[in-house]
Amino acid sequence: MAVGRELPDDLVADVLRRLPPRSLAVSRCVCVAWRGLVDARRLLRADLLPRSVGGIFLNYCALYSPEFLSSPTARPTISGDLEFVPGISEVVDNCNGLLLVEETTDDYVCNPATRRWARVPTCPVPWRKDRRYRIKCLAYDPTVSPHFEVFLIPSLPHPSKHPQPQSEWPPSSYALQVFSSKTWCWEERSFVLEGGHLEERVFVPEGGRVVGKLYWREELYVLCKIGSVLR
Repeated sequence: MAVGRELPDDLVADVLRRLPPRSLAVSRCVCVAWRGLVDARRLLRADLLPRSVGGIFLNYCALYSPEFLSSPTARPTISGDLEFVPGISEVVDNCNGLLLVEETTDDYVCNPATRRWARVPTCPVPWRKDRRYRIKCLAYDPTVSPHFEVFLIPSLPHPSKHPQPQSEWPPSSYALQVFSSKTWCWEERSFVLEGGHLEERVFVPEGGRVVGKLYWREELYVLCKIGSVLR
């Protein structure tokens, strides 16, 4: 990959890795070649990036669109106005600077800093009418990949009071619908329990609401109201 007409990739990479973490992160915006070089060489260390909260988005029941709240002592670095997203209704999830917003018929992933957005294609499974799929999660780590993923996590029916001898509950495997911006398509992924505790199974018991979630080191953790941690 040629970053410049005169400088080889190894030399440019050696210069970039000497930059402070914040400046190195900004250098990814210079051009596609630099972004590819930083990502391919894993020059950007997530543990060294300064993390500060510039504000939070809140969904109010009485308001049609979310509101952005920031500290009165600091000028916000981004605008909380999300009107650039078509038909925005509410923010349903966020991850490392990206927002997953929901509209009546469509979902969008947007970056409020750059004001760029992308419509998530309709899932081939009619999940909007299927009560099994209650939770949507966004996964994105710019230090690993410029691509994001959207997870549709199904609920798991309560166990039968009179289970059959050959039945298994909870099941040892479960399927999720996952959209990847890299392939730009949905796929069904099966998750299998590889030993450990019940909480490591990827399922949401029926009626279990999401309290919070964390995307860390390319793994998605979801905390449910019933006290289970899903991985």
